[in-house]
Amino acid sequence: MMVNVVRDAPVHPLTRELAEPYLQHWERMRDVLAAGWGTRGRRREILLAAIAHALDFQTWHSLVRQRGLDDEQAVELMACAVGCAAHGCKR
Repeated sequence: MMVNVVRDAPVHPLTRELAEPYLQHWERMRDVLAAGWGTRGRRREILLAAIAHALDFQTWHSLVRQRGLDDEQAVELMACAVGCAAHGCKR
């Protein structure tokens, strides 16, 4: 059901209104998680995007339901992505 709510919120005013407290809660969680990394400037923008992506319902739906990862694998992948966003990745 959340897949439909998240999908419809940007284009359906009533759904957006009902989903707004839920979406604001996730934004607050993103900000709290980002506070501990001590990043600034462009690196912080990248970190906020990575954390938001890691918390996003559609990310988890894709990784677990569509791509077949278990919860532990999905957590590991997102934790690595957030770490790379905070500290940069060796290429």
